Amino acid sequence: MALAATYNDATASVTLAINATPVNASTALVERSTDQVTWAAIRGGVGLPLASGAASLVDYEYLPGVANYYRARYSSAAPIAFAAGIVGQVASPVPATNTITLTGLGTQLRGDALTVVVSLSAAPTSGGITCATTGWTVSPIGTLGAVLTAPVGASAAANPAVSVTLAAGTVLNWTAFRYANAALPPTSSTSQVTPPPRAWSPTTAHRPASSPHR
Repeated sequence: MALAATYNDATASVTLAINATPVNASTALVERSTDQVTWAAIRGGVGLPLASGAASLVDYEYLPGVANYYRARYSSAAPIAFAAGIVGQVASPVPATNTITLTGLGTQLRGDALTVVVSLSAAPTSGGITCATTGWTVSPIGTLGAVLTAPVGASAAANPAVSVTLAAGTVLNWTAFRYANAALPPTSSTSQVTPPPRAWSPTTAHRPASSPHR
């Protein structure tokens, strides 16, 4: 993500240009500061819509004559359930370790978090649910389920191969979710501009009405 601040002398304003945000980011928050400690949203900078990873905004309320710092942070779209399936598994012979590759996850965009929820109709005959695919972690939920989480920030995530020892007739269900950018901290970019002091002209003093000569 990039942010550029440019002072426009003709309009006495600061133009802010945001670009290179993830394509699945939806809005941005744009803030201003003069000390990089206290920040405040600029007018129109809350929920600024992003289109193809870019947006622009004009600031007329900067503090002239000092450095103004601008910060922009993107927000992601709502989580999307993008893949789901039901797979019936029959162990033969019994017991047997079944490796089920959960396909259809598609391409992971940078910053996405991929989560797969796996549930069983009966407990494994031994051990639990495991996954040997690089990068995926498994968090058991009792004996009948687990949550698999893909690495964050990769360009793509390989479909996870789940291994579990099942009795004949056990059914495995799985649902996958993509959380757009949800696992990344707010990504921000900062830009600085120092607008010149505003022109000042003295106000003509009003003279008190003079008394007529007598």
